[in-house]
Amino acid sequence: SDPSDPSDPSDPSDPSDPSDPSDPSDPSDPSDPVAQDPDVNGDGEITPEDTVYVPVEYDQGDFYIVESFPQGDFPYLDVSVFHFTLSQTIDADTIALDQGFSFIKDGESESIAGTLLVKDRFISFDPDVDLDPAKSYTLKISNSVKSVSGLSLNSGDFSEKIIEPQSTLPRLNIVQNVFGEEGGDVSPVNGRTRNSVGVFSKLIGDNISYAQGDYHAELAQVGNFPDYLPFVMRKGSVIKLSSMDVNIGGQFSAGFETNDIYLTLISDAVGYLTPHSSGTGFNRKLSMVMDTAMTAQNPLANGTLSQDVLNVNLGGLAVIDDGVMVVDAVGDLVISLLGLEQVPSTASFFLKGYSSPANAPAKVVDVTPPVLHSWVPGELSNRSSLNAPIVMTFNEPLAQATLDGNIQLLDSSGLAVESDIRLDGSVVVMQPSLPLQSASSYQVKLSPYVTDLSGNGLEEELSLNFTTEMRQNANLTAPLISSVYPGYNCRLTAQDYANDVAGYCSGGLGSDEKMNIFTLPANRAIEVQFTQIMNPQTLSLGTSCDTGSFRVEKIDTSGNCLDVVPGAMHLQDQKLVFIPASPWEEGQLYHYEFNAEKTSACNGSDDVPCSLDGLPLNTKPLKLKLDNRQEGSNGLRMPFYGVAEKTSHVLSTMAQLPTTDTNRNYSFDGGETPIIENAAKLWVQSTTGLVSQARLGCKEGSCEDQEKIFVSGNLPTDIGEYDAENNRIPVTIYPQALMTTSITMYAKTILGWLENPTGPQVMRVRPNYVEGRSMPNEGYIVWDEASQSAHFESTMNVYLDAPGLAPKILGIELETNMHSLPLTLNLRGPIQFLPDGRMEIQLTNLDMVDIDVLIESFLGDSDVYLKIPKGALVINLVSSILKH
Repeated sequence: SDPSDPSDPSDPSDPSDPSDPSDPSDPSDPSDPVAQDPDVNGDGEITPEDTVYVPVEYDQGDFYIVESFPQGDFPYLDVSVFHFTLSQTIDADTIALDQGFSFIKDGESESIAGTLLVKDRFISFDPDVDLDPAKSYTLKISNSVKSVSGLSLNSGDFSEKIIEPQSTLPRLNIVQNVFGEEGGDVSPVNGRTRNSVGVFSKLIGDNISYAQGDYHAELAQVGNFPDYLPFVMRKGSVIKLSSMDVNIGGQFSAGFETNDIYLTLISDAVGYLTPHSSGTGFNRKLSMVMDTAMTAQNPLANGTLSQDVLNVNLGGLAVIDDGVMVVDAVGDLVISLLGLEQVPSTASFFLKGYSSPANAPAKVVDVTPPVLHSWVPGELSNRSSLNAPIVMTFNEPLAQATLDGNIQLLDSSGLAVESDIRLDGSVVVMQPSLPLQSASSYQVKLSPYVTDLSGNGLEEELSLNFTTEMRQNANLTAPLISSVYPGYNCRLTAQDYANDVAGYCSGGLGSDEKMNIFTLPANRAIEVQFTQIMNPQTLSLGTSCDTGSFRVEKIDTSGNCLDVVPGAMHLQDQKLVFIPASPWEEGQLYHYEFNAEKTSACNGSDDVPCSLDGLPLNTKPLKLKLDNRQEGSNGLRMPFYGVAEKTSHVLSTMAQLPTTDTNRNYSFDGGETPIIENAAKLWVQSTTGLVSQARLGCKEGSCEDQEKIFVSGNLPTDIGEYDAENNRIPVTIYPQALMTTSITMYAKTILGWLENPTGPQVMRVRPNYVEGRSMPNEGYIVWDEASQSAHFESTMNVYLDAPGLAPKILGIELETNMHSLPLTLNLRGPIQFLPDGRMEIQLTNLDMVDIDVLIESFLGDSDVYLKIPKGALVINLVSSILKH
């Protein structure tokens, strides 16, 4: 629905037309005092501080309320909405109405009905009905509210604050027109085109969108508020923005546009007009805060873009002339894109009242039901884990209060599955309390009582059916670490911190290249991905040296613990995130450590991390064989230096999905469906020595699926800035070890056919080395002229290991060269977007890959020359689900 479509603002019969130069209230007129004096604070300079709320760089280390609105001398009103900006990101699980936050009317014991919005560093509370000016209210924000870094809130004056609202009645209804277009008038406030929203992104590029519509406002009686004239724009008001292009890295088309974008108020927006004495007729300064939901009409773009944007502070200039209000305001906001990048955006709004109520359009009432744009898992269950959220994206924001009890997840027996439900923009995120069962049918039911902000219910009950991936429960494997940032996902050996050496993977050859100590920018957290769903009861955060199953320590160059880093650990899906309470210190040496043992009770008593299957963590992939897959290993210590500088690059951990090896036990099990993504087909080119013939997968006949290895793993990446000289976008690839399934080799010798399974194989992506120092790899996003689409390309040098490959002759185990065997993979493939907005890259090998297997024997050496033909290796990478 398009509830924001205004009457034509260019209509010459409308005396309030913003383009009419004869209109004395038009601030685009050079003689207008608004245009003459944008220096609001009177310091002789036009700076952002004159009109715009400027985000502050807050220090971590304390968690407190930085700003509130209303604030200062602004009175509390019957129409007030309460906004708070905190010094750190809020742990949203620690706050709810009457749990950490309350707003209680005098004489009552529970909070009044209202919408509590919590996101990033912001809290907003919008009462469902206007406050009673004859009553007082008590607002409480308790120290039970936590930051994501684990700190308790110091709520200061708001630990218990009495609110005595003033009446704004009677109020005057006014209509403010918004009209923007390319090449339109420029705001004297910040020099940007009026009624435009600029988005400045590394992922989708720089875009300007232009706003059109009408805001219906209620203005308080001027005589009652000589110093702070308030007004309110009601929740549900909509402004339409023009379409934006989506360009990867700001340069290469993603193949779609956003179509129209809507900004919907999800709480009442209250503003104050204060006296301003900069010149005749220029009499007001504006301060207001708004909470909006952003949605795009292109379903593909909406999955990427839709979100709540809270506490948008607008400041500017205003004039009221004969009952016509004109506002020139600007504000800064931060938008999240692809769930990865926090994008700065600047909004410039020019709102102009109609000179006559008769010329003002009536408020358009939205009578159209909300429509489901896309949902996950949908048809993409093989790109979601059993612990991933269900994400439903609608074409417009929904009413938060209508979700509880009206959205249910049902299992195959029709029983409700306990789930947490939250709303972000037009996206409903449903997180089951426990992982779903494999190979099971589920249904999400949404009743027609789920409504949009105008009260329109769904046209009919929705039933969304999906079946989870099949996961074989035979031959289960101890969890491995699938990826880490910073670092490398294996236990390291040969460490020498005093000489900046982190070491190499335990189980590798002594000739393996050693990696240097890693680094971590001040604005990034530690991220660890596991191959299995972990048991949270076995993951405890150590608060002193050598305690807990996981901890982060300051260390000396001998690896001795100096102190434990305070912070918070979060387990999400199959990912562990550690957020420090204070920024990493420049040049300080740290390590994070997992306690681990070969065996464990897996009940948390021994601080050994375990999977939900009850198997202990294995940090040594190079020890993995078919017969020891359930064993754990020694612990892991990953060293890094703190870097004070903050990075502006975009970190994205790309997962190899879908994968045939759904249970991650590194065998192709019966019942698993072979797929071409994340697989490599091998064939035998020739043999020498004692081996006269060799086959893969089967000794005779055709067995194409058994001739493949199936790959799984994660690769953390950083997307950089466009390189105009080479017409490409650099992508940093942080090397990790990838896992493949076992494949059976049949070798014919003078003793007959020998059967030799390789066991799990490890493809260790190797770093680049620049002047002897290990560095991440680089890939590039490029434009492919033939397909007119963006592609990704990279050359990866890897070590291939098959720790369990041990051919036997006459009962004697033979050595092979399948340890740290160097290979080079030249990869390239297209970039596309899934229906829910996630990025997917499908890479194939551009050149044939030679794998020459040497078998050493007391009877003489033999070679089996294997090949991966050109295009027979497929690596499919998918970015993380955008909403959690």
